[in-house]
Amino acid sequence: MTNNRFAFLISLTAVIFIALCFITGPAFSATTGKAKGTPVVKPDKPVNSSTCLNSCHAPVKMLYSRGGHKGVNCSSCHEISGDHSPNPSEQNRPKTRFAHEVCGQCHINEFKSMMSNKYHNEWAQKNPSLSYFLWTDPASGTFSRIQGKIPRFHASLLNDVVVNRTGGRFKYKDGLYSWNRVGGRLWDVVYDAHPEDGEVLKSHELDTAFRPHKAGARLSSSTCLTCKTGEHILDWPYMGTPQEKAKFNRATQPYQILKAVNYSLTCNFCHDPHSAEPRVIRDSFIKALTDPEFKDNVYQSDPHKTKLEVIDMGERGFVRKIAILEKYDSKLQCGQCHCNTDNLGEWSVETDTLISARTVDNMNITPLMGPFEYVNFYEKRGWYNSGKHDETGARLITAGHPNVEILTNSKHDKAGVGCADCHFAKEIDEKTKKTYKSHQASLPLYKIQQTCISAGCHGKGSKQNWKEEDALYNIKLIQHLQRKRLADLEFNLNRIVAGIIAARRIGGIDKVTIEKAQNAHTRANAIITYWALDYSDGMHNPELSEKSLTKAIQEARASYEELNKALKEKGAPK
Repeated sequence: MTNNRFAFLISLTAVIFIALCFITGPAFSATTGKAKGTPVVKPDKPVNSSTCLNSCHAPVKMLYSRGGHKGVNCSSCHEISGDHSPNPSEQNRPKTRFAHEVCGQCHINEFKSMMSNKYHNEWAQKNPSLSYFLWTDPASGTFSRIQGKIPRFHASLLNDVVVNRTGGRFKYKDGLYSWNRVGGRLWDVVYDAHPEDGEVLKSHELDTAFRPHKAGARLSSSTCLTCKTGEHILDWPYMGTPQEKAKFNRATQPYQILKAVNYSLTCNFCHDPHSAEPRVIRDSFIKALTDPEFKDNVYQSDPHKTKLEVIDMGERGFVRKIAILEKYDSKLQCGQCHCNTDNLGEWSVETDTLISARTVDNMNITPLMGPFEYVNFYEKRGWYNSGKHDETGARLITAGHPNVEILTNSKHDKAGVGCADCHFAKEIDEKTKKTYKSHQASLPLYKIQQTCISAGCHGKGSKQNWKEEDALYNIKLIQHLQRKRLADLEFNLNRIVAGIIAARRIGGIDKVTIEKAQNAHTRANAIITYWALDYSDGMHNPELSEKSLTKAIQEARASYEELNKALKEKGAPK
């Protein structure tokens, strides 16, 4: 009898546990303890939240009921008209309040730090040298020059991109004096200088182009804006695929989205507003993290990866997805923008014609790969993405800014160090004396005490036992080594370019030999851009930088020697 009772209790416990799992959903909500104890500011006009949750919003109810925002009134984040509940329609649909100040009502320190210009002022006071990434083709005179030393504010990304990538169409109302402004509503600080152009972004002057990956490119695709604001998330279908009931898609003119949004890098990128759980929202990133086709990429092949729960949030007649993280993982949260997963279009090697990512599904995805895997991915699919080189005829492949791809599986990553640990260093609340994670993006160089030489890293008591000067020296050394390797690869690329031009000029060189040299040009250029557009100059993954650049240099040298041998046989001058 005792054994039967014991067995019954065990069975009953199991049934209750399983039932609770179905009621509360996955145990991801345990991660919301980060904000435990945060005082909740009550709205002026609260509504009956149960009415909202029990009527139409099933995914929202599931998230709300299990998370840290349970009990926060719906009107804290939404403007809700009185006639919506009894007679819901598209016309009286609640408006979501995306301003940073909304979250900042409760999360005071995080908001203040995000809106602070302290770090940027420190950077300016140190009188830093403005260095450039530069590689040149001496034979044709073409070059790429990318400024990489001016930090900008996360809370102003949308404002900046509107001003510096629309060819003078939009400008700051206060002119150049607005560049040090943090945040603010887009259309309060920016004006339309050429309304006569309608929805077309014409070029009226040079782009300012502050950030490295912007180069001189014009804002030509609405997909670019999915990294600058999360304000249009409710109207954007998964992967930007055109849907009848979706207001926007990847074929939408950027102007149309710009006129509908106001806030940069909104909090809903990394924090689910209903459950307060960590999440990612960028569709191409979610696809790279979950699609079986990309099972071998750096995330999916990692046995220690942070698990995801993908949820379809489509309540408006089209598919829209988010991914909840089982724990805070800033590598993924930051990585959804600091990655190389979006492409605007590719050229076909077979036909040399453009395949637009605006109209063809599955074109705007390059799934989280290392430098050579990235090149091989393009070669296997028969694509290239940057046109042909005018003088050599080589088809060019360039990377975006593959920060998360580089960081993944690095020593830092394996040690559990994420982006926020170095770039969002811990601060101390002067009143409560409690620590909090600063939301002001900054370089570790300016917070060495809280990052590299903190007790849990390379500082006092660790194996390295570094002092500040040790950390600074090692950072500079690693970055110098990458710049040296890049210079070596650029030198060999320029020799290949000059050799191909000479071979095409004098004629008589075997076609296969020239094609192999063109392929070497393609690969070397791709590896250069892959590393030159990572902001860290090798710090994110020193071992991968050294290994891959050394391999690329060896490939380029061997290719040049083979081409040069053919040139000598034809009597070409040195």
